[in-house]
Amino acid sequence: MTTMQMNESSFMVRFSIIQDKLQKAKGSYDFKTKEETWENIGTNPLDIAFTDLSELYLETDDLRKKQIFEYAGTHGLPNDLWYFVRRVGQHIHLASDVKWLEVGIAAALIDGARGDFRDLIVSLTLLRFSAESQGIEIRSFFDTLIQNADEKMQSILTNVRDDKESSVRYVVQMFGAPRSYKK
Repeated sequence: MTTMQMNESSFMVRFSIIQDKLQKAKGSYDFKTKEETWENIGTNPLDIAFTDLSELYLETDDLRKKQIFEYAGTHGLPNDLWYFVRRVGQHIHLASDVKWLEVGIAAALIDGARGDFRDLIVSLTLLRFSAESQGIEIRSFFDTLIQNADEKMQSILTNVRDDKESSVRYVVQMFGAPRSYKK
C-alpha cells in the first residue's frame, strides 16, 4: 500500500463529496436479522461511501488520515465501520482482489476500535478468511499496517494476523456470510 501525494484542494473536494454521501446514507446498516448483514453488499449507500472513504484514507498522508479518523469518531462512524469491514471481504473472489483487503483494513484503522473492539476483531477475522480463501497472503498487509497503527490497533491487528486456523474457522462458522460456510 502506497500513499500517493495529494494536494489539499483535491483532498478537500473528495472528502466533502464523501461526507455528503455518508450523511445521505445514515441508517443504511439498520439490519434486523443476521441474514440482512449479507444483503446488498457493494450497492448499499453506506458500502459505497465507506469504500470511497477507505480509498481516500489509503491515498493520503498521515495528517489527512488523522483528519479522516477524527471525522469518523465525531460523526459516529465506528458504529457502522466494523459492519463494512465484515461485508467488504465478500468482494474478494480472486487472489488479485487485494484492493478489497486493503480497503477493509483501512476501514478498520478508521474505526480504530473505538466501539466494541470484539466486533472489529470478528470483522477483521472474516476479512482475513475471505482473503486467505482466495490465496491472498495476508501477513505482509497486516505487517505494514501494524507498524503505523496506534498501540490498540497494533494489538488487534497482530492478534487477527496470528490467530490459529481453528479460531478463524470458529469465527467464520459463528459470524460469517452464508457463502463462507461452504469453505
